[in-house]
Amino acid sequence: MYFRFNKFCCFIIITALIAGCERQSSSVNDNDELPPAVPAGVNIFYSQDGKIGIEWILNNEYDIKSYQVYRSENDSLHFRLIASAYQDYFVDDSLDYDTTYFYYITALDNDNNESEPSKFVSAKPANKNNPGKPAYPEINARNWLDSISIYLSWANNPESDISHYEIHRSEQQDFTPGSETLLGISLTNSYSDKYNLKLYTNYYYKIIAVDKGNLKSGASDEIYDSIFEIPRLLYPSDKSLVNYFNYFLIKAVAVPAKYKIVLQTNEYFGEIWTKEFESNIVNDTISIIFDADYIELYKDYYWRIITYSNNSLKPNSISGLYRFTLKE
Repeated sequence: MYFRFNKFCCFIIITALIAGCERQSSSVNDNDELPPAVPAGVNIFYSQDGKIGIEWILNNEYDIKSYQVYRSENDSLHFRLIASAYQDYFVDDSLDYDTTYFYYITALDNDNNESEPSKFVSAKPANKNNPGKPAYPEINARNWLDSISIYLSWANNPESDISHYEIHRSEQQDFTPGSETLLGISLTNSYSDKYNLKLYTNYYYKIIAVDKGNLKSGASDEIYDSIFEIPRLLYPSDKSLVNYFNYFLIKAVAVPAKYKIVLQTNEYFGEIWTKEFESNIVNDTISIIFDADYIELYKDYYWRIITYSNNSLKPNSISGLYRFTLKE
């Protein structure tokens, strides 16, 4: 009897433990309906030049998904959600210098429960600092497809309040940018100069960044280039039927230059042979040894010459295509 009673008691206890475990497991799977705690320590850590930085203390809850950033302009009455942040700070940029911005932060958990708003903070991102000078300027003089230009590019400034870039040009090295050298403006980090250009003239450029408050950067490093004429293709001539030959012939441009000759099987692609070389010959004939591994008889081939300047990897001048056919 005593044994049966103990056995029965053990059965009751084990059953209760199992049931308790099952209820606990069920409660864990229920959706959490409790909102997170209100984010604390909300503070403005940066406010100038059209940019405001807000920071706060991360919540202790394990299930925080994000922090919601709300903003109102010139009052604390018209907040709207502008961003979700996943760290303990947010930087708001491209702002007006003369507007006061108000912010508050909420915490959002994995079940999309949102906390009450934090205290609000405010700041006015006044224009205080000049932009940094544009970096990594590059230049490429171009005589392409019967059109001459000089293409400039540079790295975008990191400031969020850049309005535009001034492009300054001179024919004098180490020039000082001013109203008389201002060529134009660009809203992007590139510019194509087509104004009153001449062949074989060194053009020097400097770039200045201007912010929305008209504060200007210092000038970029000076860059320069000159536009070459298109070298003349002498032999083989266009649409010619020729015997096998050992040299291509071209007329050099008027300054020492780097050249590239290209041979291809059609007008658009199919490059089968190239040769790059530098030459100090000017305004005279250059012979280029033709040492392709294989070329077919009675097949059309197309060739052209490309020049390069100022250590650029991009072409300066590009000739048209000449077609020739080899015969026996």
